[in-house]
Amino acid sequence: MLHNAYVNVKSYGAVGDNVTDDTAAIQAAIDAAQTAGGPNWVYFPPGNYVITDTITLDGGALGGQGLKISGTTGTNADSTETATRFTSNFAGPQFERVTGALETDPEVRFVFEDLTFINYNSAGENLRLSGTFGTNITRCSFAAQKCVTFVSNNFTNLVTNSFFRRGTSALAGSYGISSNGHTTILACDFSSFECGIFTGNLHITIIGCRLEVNQNGIFASNGWTGLISSCAFEANDTGIALAAGAFTISGCLFRGSVGAPSGESQIAINVSDGSGVGLISGIAEADHHTVASIKINGSNHAGLVFAGVNMITPWVIADYTGLTILGCSPGEIDSIHAPVIATASLPAAATQHNGRLVIEDNGAGDRNMIVYAGGQRFRIDGGAAF
Repeated sequence: MLHNAYVNVKSYGAVGDNVTDDTAAIQAAIDAAQTAGGPNWVYFPPGNYVITDTITLDGGALGGQGLKISGTTGTNADSTETATRFTSNFAGPQFERVTGALETDPEVRFVFEDLTFINYNSAGENLRLSGTFGTNITRCSFAAQKCVTFVSNNFTNLVTNSFFRRGTSALAGSYGISSNGHTTILACDFSSFECGIFTGNLHITIIGCRLEVNQNGIFASNGWTGLISSCAFEANDTGIALAAGAFTISGCLFRGSVGAPSGESQIAINVSDGSGVGLISGIAEADHHTVASIKINGSNHAGLVFAGVNMITPWVIADYTGLTILGCSPGEIDSIHAPVIATASLPAAATQHNGRLVIEDNGAGDRNMIVYAGGQRFRIDGGAAF
């Protein structure tokens, strides 16, 4: 029953017949695997395991150990199970680790592989994890209102080769992955969510993913940092929505389509006011968006650079202040847009400002160009507007 390598969940009474409630048996197997001296690995043979309440991972009495949960991939037909599937219809997560503390034990990690999670409830979730190091999710399928949530104090998460779909719930509030940071997402597929991927205020890396028919393919909230690269966006209302932070977006393709949640794709990349520093390069638009290919809202975009961006739909830019746009289309000239600074706030002449270019506002309606070179500053009078 308890092998040196793993715990077989069926040894604890789980059936996996799509009828029997396997909640208690699954919890017992997990508790056995996590006790002192346990193998920290639970194996689920092919089957459809019905869960009616949240399974607790790494409870307080279990010594703070990590856990591997693995199954089998296959066709997963109800009549002939060749895959491992968890099905539920209740509010909340199917599996959860709860802690409000910063985990200091690097052994607290979870591995989920070759599993399918389905929660049909309108407030249903699949996984909710807090306080872990090195959680790894690979070759899994998810369907729920909220699929995977990294709540707090998680580090070096990795999600690879997995498939995310919203269940039967409403669009509002749904997401494939929500992470407050320190997460890498590789070669995953997201469809039909309000946010395919929602990231908070810490680092996230997203590479080689496909995001289709979402209200927002990726929503990067205030203060985030990270990389989005080699991703494909199709039929999203907005492909990427960016708030303040430091980021790089490269090698991505945006395809508009009438299949988006609003009826038509609206914006490929939507940049908020005061978006912080970032580099957006080597991206292209394959089909039109109805509002803009690139929409830049408000002002204060110092340090935001667009280079080698090839779009079909026109850009919509509220204010060019601080933007650098190089080798982009359509209709965007190669340009460096100098900031406008009041006379009293002009930086003093100094070698660290060499090469800087600003526009002086003297408060009297005149604008002058200020050039910093050789440790000095030079004013080129512009005079009054004409």
